[in-house]
Amino acid sequence: MSVGTRIVVVDDDRMLLAIVARVFVAQGFAVRAFAEPQRALESVLEEPPDVLLSDCRMPGMSGPELCRSVRERLGTERPFMILWTGDRAHLDADGKRAADVTLDKPTPMAELVRLIERRARVRRRRISGVQPRHGAGVVDPREETG
Repeated sequence: MSVGTRIVVVDDDRMLLAIVARVFVAQGFAVRAFAEPQRALESVLEEPPDVLLSDCRMPGMSGPELCRSVRERLGTERPFMILWTGDRAHLDADGKRAADVTLDKPTPMAELVRLIERRARVRRRRISGVQPRHGAGVVDPREETG
């Protein structure tokens, strides 16, 4: 159970957004869900979550643009950022580097929950200054697959 893990979910597909938010709430996440990336950015800057999960293609601001804005403004205090896309082909190299990891839609929810739990723990330790236990090294998020 992920009590205390704060996640912001951003997707312009309101039905998918509602489903994902419900699944995360059932897992114990504190969820803030947004269909508009600009509103999500404002929320993240005001109260940074542990994890930001964003769709890639959205009107007004893309997922990579959202992630770059968060990275530029929050620096090391930023959340772990996941881009979620149905089509990686449209992402250029900069788009792929905008987030910590890019996942394909659909991603099994159990896999997504495990990734979020792991990365939220690492982020909280980093923010609090607690070092990982010996042998519990920090994994490169780009190598995580589930």
